Amino acid sequence: MASNQGGSSSNSSNSNSTQRTWNYDIFLSFRGEDTRKGFTDHLYHALKRSGFRVFRDDEELERGEVISEELKQAIEDSLFAIVVLSKKYASSSWCLQELEHILHSRNNLSQQVFPIFYDVNPSDVRHQRESFAEAFTRHQKLQRDNEVMKSWRDSLTKVSNLSGWDCKDRSEAELVDTVVEELWTKLRPRLPHYTEGLIGIDNKVEQLEPLLDIGSNDVRFVGIWGLGGVGKTTIARVVFEKYRSQFDISCFLHNVRAVSEKDGGEVQLQSQLLSHLKIRNMEIENSYEGKKIIQNRCSNKKVLLILDDVSRIAHLENLANSPNWFGAGSRVIITTRHLDLLRGSRVAYQHEVQTMDPNEALQLFCQKAFGRSEPQEDLLELSKIICDYAGGLPLALSTLGSSFSGRSTAQWKDALDMLKKDPNKDIFRILKISFDALTDTEQTIFLDIACFFNGCSENKITKVLESCGFAAKIGITTLQEKSMLKTYDDILVMHDLVEQMGRKIVVEKSSNYIGNRSRLWTNEDIDKVMENNLVSIDLISYWF
Repeated sequence: MASNQGGSSSNSSNSNSTQRTWNYDIFLSFRGEDTRKGFTDHLYHALKRSGFRVFRDDEELERGEVISEELKQAIEDSLFAIVVLSKKYASSSWCLQELEHILHSRNNLSQQVFPIFYDVNPSDVRHQRESFAEAFTRHQKLQRDNEVMKSWRDSLTKVSNLSGWDCKDRSEAELVDTVVEELWTKLRPRLPHYTEGLIGIDNKVEQLEPLLDIGSNDVRFVGIWGLGGVGKTTIARVVFEKYRSQFDISCFLHNVRAVSEKDGGEVQLQSQLLSHLKIRNMEIENSYEGKKIIQNRCSNKKVLLILDDVSRIAHLENLANSPNWFGAGSRVIITTRHLDLLRGSRVAYQHEVQTMDPNEALQLFCQKAFGRSEPQEDLLELSKIICDYAGGLPLALSTLGSSFSGRSTAQWKDALDMLKKDPNKDIFRILKISFDALTDTEQTIFLDIACFFNGCSENKITKVLESCGFAAKIGITTLQEKSMLKTYDDILVMHDLVEQMGRKIVVEKSSNYIGNRSRLWTNEDIDKVMENNLVSIDLISYWF
């Protein structure tokens, strides 16, 4: 943004700026005769396409000597004002009155005001020379009040001293792109945090904040880990939106795992990070070169970086290998299912996200199923059963709530019976990502625990698995570090949906034919196989 002499665009520290609401993001002031069908029209539509709420007076401006109260209200209801200062701007008493009221809003409502010097010299605006001098000569001939004209002159001087944009030596298209980009950068921190429907999110963010210690000058890497669908990304997003304005650079890299698996994905992620440093159209030949550039350009910047869904150590090595890559006060937040990735000196702070408590779970489910935080009275008990089935997992609660919405009581009962036999495919798909990341041996141990040992003593399970030739201790530890297993007082516990997912995998691998299953865990299935001689006894895995 070009900087002219004098003050800043607004007193943004004024408390009114954070408390008031606005109906428009931008009020556009311009001289229609000069720019309505050209530059201003292009700017207006570019702003609208970018999502800004823009007020533009689409009628001819010269409709009277005094601007309307409605127009004054529109100015006051706008967060920003753009003043397009063109050669004939000062010839319009209407524009000059608009400008007066815009500066009044700047002083009293902390409105941010940005001039665009369109084919005029800022100093000519400041000192009312050239076309601006001619305009005031005409106002004098029309016997305008001297005090009124003095006020207009003062307004032009003041607005010319604000930080804005000069179209000199650049194309209109480039200027429009620059204005849109820089205004979006200023608007984004002012947007309200999106927490609608995020049950219990404030409490979860508060749990994380002591680890973040925003404001301290050290560089911190903070890991957020937990089961798939537990809400890691949601928490990171809320933290990002809450604090991003306090950093020089902020970047949220979504779905690092999925993007990196694509051809050239690692370089794509590095380029996305560098784009927040205004480094565009830079060809990064390989990830090694990308690492050097990130380290070089971020080492003196206060950076807030979110690496979402990290699944391999290479992701950290390529995007945030060391605290030395970033300037004082930087924060790197990593969301992952894999605690083992957070080990070591790189990530000194780790936070495990817990599932929702029963009250929060019921609120979230009801929000999706009924559009409110309480269930229908006749569906209360069924709602509680479904919430118990979901085990406090936000992904499951949201997915199931949406799928049950609008159905009759009879349909609820049928759907619940089906769920107990066959998990929801969307929930299954998300949970299975963790299974697919395991080695063959780890998958075998996982499936054995899912089918036979959920809720059993860790010591007992270890002995059984070791008797079958497995390195059980490291295998169980790996499942714990990948959020697939927990230990409570020597009891290994697997989330019910994770257990159901494991058993579903066994069934699918056998093409649903019971005689081909690698594991049998119900008396009914075991009896069926034995009575009908569906498989030889040596192919049946151990069971209790």
